[in-house]
Amino acid sequence: MAVGIEDRLELSLARQRFDAGSVLPGLTLGQDIVGAKLRLIGDAIFSPDRILPQLALGAEYKRTLDFEVVPKLLGAQHGSDVDFYLAATKMYFAAIGGRNVLLNLTVRRTRADQFGLLGFGGDRRAGYSFTPEASAAVWLAEDWLLGAEYRVKPNVLSVFREDNAFDAFLAWNPFRSITLTAAYVNLGEIAGKERQRGVYISAWIGI
Repeated sequence: MAVGIEDRLELSLARQRFDAGSVLPGLTLGQDIVGAKLRLIGDAIFSPDRILPQLALGAEYKRTLDFEVVPKLLGAQHGSDVDFYLAATKMYFAAIGGRNVLLNLTVRRTRADQFGLLGFGGDRRAGYSFTPEASAAVWLAEDWLLGAEYRVKPNVLSVFREDNAFDAFLAWNPFRSITLTAAYVNLGEIAGKERQRGVYISAWIGI
């Protein structure tokens, strides 16, 4: 759930649940996330007099559910933490074959293990990492968007290797307040299980 205020501030609240029963029967990993994102300066729309991209500063407070059950035993150091990130976004009109293109580059300060599902910090390193994230999308038509995202993640737990994540998505915006998205997602190895990949489908409804 997210709410935007005056095209300047976004506040969000989320709960994530991850079925890990194939690792340990009955095991479910999860976390609560409270986020805030503030648009600082710049403009996302490219024009000769607006070269600076839109810059936004964000923070996400994350709390791992059932931290004492599994994450702590695996070597995670903390059950909650705050991610900070700086995002730069720019849209270019008629950039590729006359189609509009959107680019985003984000740098995140984090020590989350598997996004925070396995806690924060690890036995290999307890401190923070500065990790890059990038995404690009092109408008196939006025209401169709094709894109991809890539995210680098820390790898600080000795017991499990952590891979980077990426996805490719197709979004349809039939009405201003409705967006439907389908994506192929590859999260690499999670909790010792390889090839964590599949299809992601979402519906966004705005008011």
